[in-house]
Amino acid sequence: MLPQIVMKFGGTSLATAEAMALAADHVIAEPRHPMVVLSALGGVTDLLLQAADEAAAGEDPEPILDAINSRHRRLIAGLALEPMILGDLEHTLQQLVRGIALLRDLSPR
Repeated sequence: MLPQIVMKFGGTSLATAEAMALAADHVIAEPRHPMVVLSALGGVTDLLLQAADEAAAGEDPEPILDAINSRHRRLIAGLALEPMILGDLEHTLQQLVRGIALLRDLSPR
């Protein structure tokens, strides 16, 4: 069995196309069998929490969702990937935030 390593990237290491390409270079160069874990792009976790809080409070989270989607679209464009790969993810995020807004609930359950 090949030796394995877990490699986690997130935040600033995924904030730009250049940073993500550098992270990918680290994974490619790893001689062990890497298992890669990615967390949110830099600043996106805070935006997700802000959008959820605003939806639960009855405020409009759309500008925040637009900012999140814009960051991801810029990253995809910078990596020369197909923009359509975000379609389902953007829709899912919008539906989750809409559910929070309808229920006016953001409990940990």
